[in-house]
Amino acid sequence: MRRRAGLALLLALALLAAGGAGAAEETGEIPRVSAVAEDFSRNCQGCHRADGTGACRTVPRIRDFVGLFTRIPEGRDYLLRVPGVVWAMLDDARLARVLNWMLVSYSRDEIAPDFTAFTEEEVRAARKRPIADVLEVRRGLIAELQRRALLPPGEDGLVSAGCD
Repeated sequence: MRRRAGLALLLALALLAAGGAGAAEETGEIPRVSAVAEDFSRNCQGCHRADGTGACRTVPRIRDFVGLFTRIPEGRDYLLRVPGVVWAMLDDARLARVLNWMLVSYSRDEIAPDFTAFTEEEVRAARKRPIADVLEVRRGLIAELQRRALLPPGEDGLVSAGCD
């Protein structure tokens, strides 16, 4: 029940963020980018790309991947404390919305069944504790995801990021 409620909330946030682009397409108008999608494009897609594929071996992909971090306890904390999140030029409420939108938009199928949406308060607290060695923390999380058979050996979201 909690999974359905959590996913319903995330889906509602994503639909609100979409802002009626379909109606604009039907009338021939130029579609408007919603506030949360614009925040993502201005603060995240420069590295992670508009399609979420990242950059080969340098920037992790978020598409079909980032939701996996919600499946391990330390993963939620990691998502809140990575440098791109901690230093984003957004207020805490907008950043929480971007994180939730990103999960639903790019990695819905990987989100943990018991995941609850990120909150403004969580973001505020996490920003006070940025991860000092993000690569080391990430390596440990990837190893845990592989140990739990959530990721195949050799897959880390970097090797496959934008390498096509």
